[in-house]
Amino acid sequence: MHYDKKILAAAVIAACGGTSTAFAQSNAEVEEVLVFGTQGANDTTTGSRLDLTVLETPATVDIIDGDAIRARMDTSVLTAATRSAGFTDESNPGNGGFSVGARGFTGQGAVTKLYDGINLYNAAGTMTFPFDTWSIERVEILKGPSSVMFGEGGIGGAINVIPRRPERSRSGEVRLIGGDDGNQFIGVDYTNGLGDSAAYRVDYSDTKSDNWVQPNGDSEAQMLALAVQWDVSDDLVLSARLDSGEQDAMRYFGIPNANGDFVRDFVDMNFNVSDSEVHYKDDSIRFRAEWQASDRFGVQADLYRLQAEAEADRANPSAGSHIVSEFYYPDTAWILELLKEWDLQ
Repeated sequence: MHYDKKILAAAVIAACGGTSTAFAQSNAEVEEVLVFGTQGANDTTTGSRLDLTVLETPATVDIIDGDAIRARMDTSVLTAATRSAGFTDESNPGNGGFSVGARGFTGQGAVTKLYDGINLYNAAGTMTFPFDTWSIERVEILKGPSSVMFGEGGIGGAINVIPRRPERSRSGEVRLIGGDDGNQFIGVDYTNGLGDSAAYRVDYSDTKSDNWVQPNGDSEAQMLALAVQWDVSDDLVLSARLDSGEQDAMRYFGIPNANGDFVRDFVDMNFNVSDSEVHYKDDSIRFRAEWQASDRFGVQADLYRLQAEAEADRANPSAGSHIVSEFYYPDTAWILELLKEWDLQ
């Protein structure tokens, strides 16, 4: 028995040695490849107010570039944001079709929604703005509690939608997309200078789809954005922005269950009433002044007006009921930020 154990040990050692030799030979034949990440060097305005890069920020920040979003054909901010790990779609007509869950937290205020760093407070999670991705430069996603940065709520994280800004060099882009289920998209972007110190930008998009259920499963959305920027001096910049959007959302709310399971023959059918309606309309205007008083101190002031309207007229097949709801949300606010460029060193 003792002799058998010695033979077994010798066999194991020989096998390991042989494997190590083969592994070493295999490694010698592998070409070295170096991969460099670039996102860590990007500055983030969502994760910190100290002008830190993503790598320097002591939090998890995901930056999704606008060009990457459009290349993926993500036409809604909700679709783009929920590509980030840990963020999920919790939308329904009652929350404006733009409710997001993060790391298991859902409901009103679980995720703070920002537009260019401004927290647009709303009631009952009914915010439908911003919804379109054509006019955005990037989406920054902060994972984890954000109330210290942006006020109440935000226990799951924050989504900051940053729009494209006017540029003095003339450029433009037109995009046309067509696909299955009647999918159509038209996008127009144009920017140019105004004299020596100002610039403007115009963005327009139109999205249509018959979607994957029939009948009455179609949807449509239009967006228009106008922006102007005036560099009064090297230290003072004034800007104004108008955003307007209108959505006729998909009117589909599921199918009846039989014995706790789907009826496969009903999967592509729409059981909503034929005259149902889910309609959202948003209008936003904003003025901003940025003054860099010195290398260590700057002031930013914002004045904005946001008006959101939501209307839903639908059937609830699971409850056998008919629901009509309307919501109107006007909001005007001004914000003065003094510590944006503060340097304590």
